[in-house]
Amino acid sequence: MQGVPSTGQNWRHSSGRIYTVLMLTNTDGTNDRYPISVVYQQVESRPVWSRPLSDWHRSFTLTVPANQTSERQIEMARHALGLPNERGISYRNNYIAIEGSAEWATWLGMVRIGHAIARTIDLGSVSFWLTESGARAALMPGEALHHDDFPEIVPGVKQ
Repeated sequence: MQGVPSTGQNWRHSSGRIYTVLMLTNTDGTNDRYPISVVYQQVESRPVWSRPLSDWHRSFTLTVPANQTSERQIEMARHALGLPNERGISYRNNYIAIEGSAEWATWLGMVRIGHAIARTIDLGSVSFWLTESGARAALMPGEALHHDDFPEIVPGVKQ
């Protein structure tokens, strides 16, 4: 068994489709009529589903270990950094997501593993920033981070 799914993780269904966990519900577990359930969203076409946690592992397997960055997380991190571009250097570090969206869930997964931080900016919107470790995980060979995007980075970062 692979453990309890957590927000932002990507899981592969037996059909081959990839789903992102949005949340667990009924987590107090005090009423057997309302079992703990997993709310998840298909990455490709976006429908949202729910199933009892007790039935989860019958059809789902974790796509990457919980402490590794998924391909979707890297894609979103690169977008937040403004990569790729002609110079091969980041020129921003920000991504705004609507609470409850697949993007929000993916970014929460990055927050959970220390690759991003989040701040609510208004009702229903969250702004995410990559940490240095999260940004470096998204870089391709020959790319660099701009010091203005990461003021805590020591001198020596390609500018």
